[in-house]
Amino acid sequence: MTDLEPFQFELEGVVFGIDTPFFTKDDGFAPGGMSWRTQSQDMPTDGARLFGKDRQAAPTWSWSLYTDGEDVESALRHLSQLQKAWRAGRIRERAGEVVELRYCLVKGVTRRISGRPGSFSAPMSNLLLNGVAAITADFDCSDGLTYSEHEESVKLTLTAETSDEGFMVHEDGFDVPIELAAAEGQRTSRIIVGGDEPTWCTITFKGPVYRPGLSIDEGVWKFMLDGTLAYDRSATLDTRPWRRTILLDGGASVGGWYRGPKMAKILLEPGAHDLTFTGDDPTNTATCTVTWPTASGSLQEVAG
Repeated sequence: MTDLEPFQFELEGVVFGIDTPFFTKDDGFAPGGMSWRTQSQDMPTDGARLFGKDRQAAPTWSWSLYTDGEDVESALRHLSQLQKAWRAGRIRERAGEVVELRYCLVKGVTRRISGRPGSFSAPMSNLLLNGVAAITADFDCSDGLTYSEHEESVKLTLTAETSDEGFMVHEDGFDVPIELAAAEGQRTSRIIVGGDEPTWCTITFKGPVYRPGLSIDEGVWKFMLDGTLAYDRSATLDTRPWRRTILLDGGASVGGWYRGPKMAKILLEPGAHDLTFTGDDPTNTATCTVTWPTASGSLQEVAG
């Protein structure tokens, strides 16, 4: 990936902002404001207001740019690159599909948002003769948070329950192969989640395992997949709002296996947590990998 400098942005491989072929104007970046979708109602009897549940609305980011070309040809060439990125044709026909927009405000720190490119306008004027074309562009965000570019992850193995008694072998020997009953086991691991807002995660179970499940902090949330994964199969639960899928080997949906709370509840709050992986696995080789970015309600996550 391209290393970004402060006040640079990247969409579909095209970098724009300061010191690029697409300069931002002095006030050319507007990341939207904080607004809410509410269930509030004004009471007709006494004029009071009854508050319901509030949900933060996803913002729209906007830019005012201009091409920094040498002549008409270079300006149009730059313009076509950004137009192609904003068209994002590869995702327009697929419901729920999004692209990532990377950005940098502080040197050495790149963050990202997800969503879809919105409106794009580049009216022509005689400034084009000098390589200058004014551009206004919008990006519709998937939610109101920003995320770290790099994700954290933890892999849990499944420790099977064993008996101290073992098993007896008679003097006549035994037949092979030996069939062992599936052993129900669990493994707990401590994780530290950064950021200042709850974050979404992806959870991948790899077989062989029957009824794999995961819980956090002794039942804050807990779920199980009511199915069997062979040794060479995996199932991934993606809790991001623009996904919320459970896919077998990244393909077919196995959402019918899910037994647990609404997927919107599968969040990782900032702080320390205990994750517990459960399931039946006679080989003790099944794994559960949990991956997450840190999330912030601000453009830049601030420590402390």
